Amino acid sequence: GDTISETQIDISGLEHNTEYFWRVRAVNASTQSDWSGVWSFITKNIDNINDYSNNILISVYPNPNNGNFKFQISDFKNAYNIKIFDLFGKSVYQQNNCTKQLLTINLNNIDKGIYLIKIILSDKTYNKKIIIQ
Repeated sequence: GDTISETQIDISGLEHNTEYFWRVRAVNASTQSDWSGVWSFITKNIDNINDYSNNILISVYPNPNNGNFKFQISDFKNAYNIKIFDLFGKSVYQQNNCTKQLLTINLNNIDKGIYLIKIILSDKTYNKKIIIQ
C-alpha cells in the first residue's frame, strides 16, 4: 500500500489486459477513516486495435460545480448507464438505458467533495471525476 498526500497518483508498469483493485482511506496525526469501497479497472489489451478505434468523448461542465451540471457523451451507438459515486463507493445517482447525448444532472443538497461518474457503454466502462463545491 502506497501512502500519498495528494489527491491523485500516477502508476506505471501495469500489465496489459489485467484487472487491478484499489481502495483508499484518510489518515492524519490522530485518527484514520474506514477504508473506502473497493474500486477496480482493467488495463487495455495493447494488441486489440478495437480499443483505440472506439473514441468516446465524455464532457462534464461546469467542473467544479455546485451539484448541477451537464454531462455530454459523443459517438455512442447503444444506450448507456450512468452512475455517480462518492469516494466511499456510495451511489448518489443512477440512470440506466440513457440515449441522450446531453444530460442535465441535478444533485440537490449533495455534500461538497469529489465524486466519480462511471459510464457503462456496451462492454466498456469510462470514469470521469467531478468536483462539487
